[in-house]
Amino acid sequence: MTDVASLKRGITVAKKRTTNTLRRGERYQFPTGMSWFQAMQNAVCDVGLDVRISKLIAILYNEAKAEYESDNVVYKDYVPYGRAYKASLDLKKHGDKVELPEHLWEPLPPNLREFLSKPSLT
Repeated sequence: MTDVASLKRGITVAKKRTTNTLRRGERYQFPTGMSWFQAMQNAVCDVGLDVRISKLIAILYNEAKAEYESDNVVYKDYVPYGRAYKASLDLKKHGDKVELPEHLWEPLPPNLREFLSKPSLT
């Protein structure tokens, strides 16, 4: 879907999708009628979001540390926790989802699972 003014400037308008998840390389599209500045203000002023992200970071850190310090370290569990912890540090800035295998979601409360996604096979 493109409009004439956008074509003259060499810009294409993205098509709307029905899902809210972003694929690699895609940019976030702001809700209709909301400028980038309003969307940024809403995200920065959402204290609840900050609290949830901080809890997610703490849980992922503690799980990675517990896996590493256990007597029988299972690296296939430790490595994803470590990578998820690292990705969660930039969650507020980038807004992407944190990739973590679904069998490792158990220690996380349901309200924090909105920030997670299953790892892609690519």
